[in-house]
Amino acid sequence: MAYRWFDVCSVDELLPGTQLRVEVDGFPVCLIHLSDGDYLACEDSCPHAGVSLAAGGIVDTQAKTLTCASHMWCFKLDTGSCADFPHVRLRRFPMSEENGRLFVGFWNDDGDGPDPLNRKT
Repeated sequence: MAYRWFDVCSVDELLPGTQLRVEVDGFPVCLIHLSDGDYLACEDSCPHAGVSLAAGGIVDTQAKTLTCASHMWCFKLDTGSCADFPHVRLRRFPMSEENGRLFVGFWNDDGDGPDPLNRKT
């Protein structure tokens, strides 16, 4: 699968156990640093009410979950699925680290759901 990689922040801006909201070409993305070198990225909008997950979301680094602070929907970060509503899921994105910078990949062809930038392939 071909990705277009976007430089989103330095590793120093995302401490272990925290999350950070960034925009990739105007699309909101939640970056999560679970532990040393273990980074995840997902859409920064709870499917329930559209609330930002980076703003107040609760990260459980052991269980690898992210809980929306608004209505407590809990998402499994390895699959993106909601623990209480398995048919609901977060769109996830690949991440990469290089030279102290973090990159998020958006696909050029197909991937985990519709292309967030609505590009035609």
